[in-house]
Amino acid sequence: MTPITFAIFITSLFWLNLSDAKIGYFWHITDLHYDPFHNSPEFHRGCKHNRANSEHNHRNGRHRDHTCDSSWPLIQNILSSSMEHLSDEVRLEAVRNVTDILGRTFSSQFVFPALGHNDPPPSRKLVDMWMQWLPSDALQTFETGGYYTIEHSYSKLRIVVLNSVLWSGGATKTDVPHRGRAQWEWLEHVLSKARRKNEMVYLVAHSGPGVEERHNAGSSSASGGGELTPTANARLVHVVRAFSDVIAGQFYGHRHADTFRIIYSEDYTQYYLDVTGKRGGELHWGVEYNLTQYYGLREVTAASLDGLAKKIRNSNDRTMLYNDFLQDILFKLYVRIMTIYEILYTSFLMPV
Repeated sequence: MTPITFAIFITSLFWLNLSDAKIGYFWHITDLHYDPFHNSPEFHRGCKHNRANSEHNHRNGRHRDHTCDSSWPLIQNILSSSMEHLSDEVRLEAVRNVTDILGRTFSSQFVFPALGHNDPPPSRKLVDMWMQWLPSDALQTFETGGYYTIEHSYSKLRIVVLNSVLWSGGATKTDVPHRGRAQWEWLEHVLSKARRKNEMVYLVAHSGPGVEERHNAGSSSASGGGELTPTANARLVHVVRAFSDVIAGQFYGHRHADTFRIIYSEDYTQYYLDVTGKRGGELHWGVEYNLTQYYGLREVTAASLDGLAKKIRNSNDRTMLYNDFLQDILFKLYVRIMTIYEILYTSFLMPV
């Protein structure tokens, strides 16, 4: 059966007031994968049905079968301590169960849900379920596209929740293509507005940029379900680069693992502070080097940096690059030593 990939972002970061330190905490919970048949007489409809070993049984008890999706008692335990082509009604019921326990467990905090690739599409029923957490303006965009934003103007914080299903290869035929385009336009508009208002933004979605690095044949993500399309992946990386001064963090699920992704700038220039320069006492920042120009790169990508590393490992090239680097450093060091010497000579050796 296809599991319920209900990706949820739980945060009390915006509304927890700590007396002294301005520090908040949040939970990032993804991919609960609730299996409603786990502990029922119809267990054969669940994970056992999908395994080659028909003799498999619950040898690890009701919570700890690593080859199956989560039982409802396990989900309850997780939250209290810290399906194949299912109908929309069945998936809504699973979401309703999770919503109910989250509402009871985190009664004084806010929950910001993000749709996963096996969740039901945005609907009035989902809006009615989540209106306890989301304001009316957020519910409007959620009902039409499954995405929304919430701001906390006092703290200059904004959370932007995306519907990655609209950009994934596993999107259903009922997903209207223009909704994906509308989400791009909406996202760039929200980020531009956040930049003008000097806000800090957190991006949240079920699937994020990058590729599945483990290539686990048994993983739903490895088969392409829910992953961003190459076009959407490239565009999201471009947007993150363009608004890197605004986006403070990104939180995604889907891959069932703790992974960290770093999105590099397409190029960068390193600066240094000349503390000995004679500019009327003013501090002057100068250019140390530009990455692509200094190392002769056309672009900053994993492939180009790998090529640079191989070039440096070559003995002749390594000697050449090292000599260039050493000469550059020694020259700058010589200039600074001479400047310090001139200052000392002027201050202590010259007669007043």
